[in-house]
Amino acid sequence: MGASNDVVTRLKIHCLSAGIRLAPSVIRRLTRNGEVPLTIHEYPTTGGITIRMGDVYLNASFDEWYCFRSEAVLAQAVDGGFEVRYAREAVPCEVLPLPGYLGAVNSLGQPVTDTTMSHCDRIRVSPISGCFLDCGFCDVPTSRYQRHRPDEILASVEVAKRDRNLPAHHMLISGGSPGPSHFRWFDEMVCAVAAGSGLMTDVMMSPREGDLTYVHRYSAAGVRGFSLNLEVTGAESAARIMPRKHARSSPHIARTIDAALEAVGGDGRVRSLVIIGLEDAETTLRGIEFLARLGCDPVLSPFRPSRGTPLANLEPPTEEYLLGVYLRALDIAAAHGVRLGPRCIPCQHNTLTFPDGTADYWYSEDLKASV
Repeated sequence: MGASNDVVTRLKIHCLSAGIRLAPSVIRRLTRNGEVPLTIHEYPTTGGITIRMGDVYLNASFDEWYCFRSEAVLAQAVDGGFEVRYAREAVPCEVLPLPGYLGAVNSLGQPVTDTTMSHCDRIRVSPISGCFLDCGFCDVPTSRYQRHRPDEILASVEVAKRDRNLPAHHMLISGGSPGPSHFRWFDEMVCAVAAGSGLMTDVMMSPREGDLTYVHRYSAAGVRGFSLNLEVTGAESAARIMPRKHARSSPHIARTIDAALEAVGGDGRVRSLVIIGLEDAETTLRGIEFLARLGCDPVLSPFRPSRGTPLANLEPPTEEYLLGVYLRALDIAAAHGVRLGPRCIPCQHNTLTFPDGTADYWYSEDLKASV
């Protein structure tokens, strides 16, 4: 598969800004006339519908308040498949299903989706429901803070690994952040889950105070990559939007990235997510350059106002804003010898990232050399 063309690139950027509309016939077909859901609203960035257009993956909101004005429409094609109609073009696409284990329980009798959800080719596990932090763009802090045992998580991962709807190539340990009194527990849990999953594993977590020996412990247990997210750059906006993270996590990001690069190396194994649309472009670009200068892949995550969050009514970034930041971020990344992440092509579904046909982007680690 080759690199994305201009129409698909513009289409993805448009949908990351304005969402997508669904033709009524598509809704009936995908829901089997209302028998199954169209999406699971677990995270703002995954609460849409996921489509694949060649090498380009896209998770687009369709039922938030701003989506009615989208110029992109998911419709049925004449040949019986699906297509996105946009800018007088009809782009053929595949609609990815939800995981087949919705409603299932694991071997311990617990609901699989209490801790586990699949997106594209990745299983994501959440060891903590709720969060110690309080970021206004995220809906995780609204859930009751609860820790989950490694055996519970691994039992659910085994169910997800057998799923035929979304076959898994790797796993991401993510979800809410632990409080300081639970750091030791969290480290032991990460090591146990990474060692026992049988899958290539990344960890997405907030940098934290204290020593950094846990980074090397994770690596020794089998963690192959880290996402250490900056999210909001400017001190004033960060203090307003994510006050606890700004005070407790952001001061430690540079040294944690350095430790992660030492533990697992570069080439996309260490990345950091920046939310695009919550502050002026110049401030955001300074954050992107800060990360790139450290040798870390910046991940551009367009802000998506989502139900149940303090920023639910804030306007999403415009298409022009996203395009401008994306083009300048490409130059910044190139100047510092990194790439825009994530490197896994299916995992780009909710980020402002596009494969370019090179081996820097891949479908799974074992296919990296053949992309």
